[in-house]
Amino acid sequence: MGNQRGFTLIELVVVIVILGILSAVAVPKFVNMQTEARVAAVEGLRGAIASAAALGRSKCLVSSTTCNTGTSYSASSGNTTVIDGETYLYHRGNPIAWNVAGRRNIIDLIDISGFTVQTYHSGSYERVFTKDGAPTPANCSVTYEAPSGGGNAIITADTSGC
Repeated sequence: MGNQRGFTLIELVVVIVILGILSAVAVPKFVNMQTEARVAAVEGLRGAIASAAALGRSKCLVSSTTCNTGTSYSASSGNTTVIDGETYLYHRGNPIAWNVAGRRNIIDLIDISGFTVQTYHSGSYERVFTKDGAPTPANCSVTYEAPSGGGNAIITADTSGC
């Protein structure tokens, strides 16, 4: 009989046990990285929306239009201003986050890929952006709300379900 080479059963079991331990350590870290990535995406979108809203509000405050004082967001009421050649609508000095009468909304200035935009509900001045792929999308979201009484827009992030 020739000299055969190979692994013994004990060597194979040891290798399988080591691979099992490594995977038990690596999988939770990988899952945690996905959570951290979703949280970072939500916080990034919140910052981008806040910047776009601040840009829109600043443009409104220095413009000669009535976008800062109007309580209606209709184009006929004059609550508009122009940014880079596009007309945007306002509500009490804040850019609105939904399209009305063919006008652009302030969210058009940023990239919201990876998020689902919830529909605008009548009587509310908010828009919710939920993160695609989150375990609980409703709790992994950014909310933009133009205040009904004036002041700055309220932009919040909920990362409890990311």
